Amino acid sequence: AFDRYKAANQKESLRLTLLANDDENSRKLSEYLKETLEQALDGLTIELQNVPKKNRIDRMNRQDFDFALTAWGADYDDPLAYY
Repeated sequence: AFDRYKAANQKESLRLTLLANDDENSRKLSEYLKETLEQALDGLTIELQNVPKKNRIDRMNRQDFDFALTAWGADYDDPLAYY
């Protein structure tokens, strides 16, 4: 799919920004995603932007990002909360 994108748009590369929180777990996961995706997709460059959670939420609300790392959890203790 990435090769088709490059051919259709006459591009050899694509640069994207990954927006994530600045806590340790988010940093590690975003670094892993960057490394894995860049190795798998020749010509892809990912810029990491690890920011405080409040800033991430604000930027997501303004749609000021290419893709973002976020999480969701259940509101109450019931298996149906995950569906």
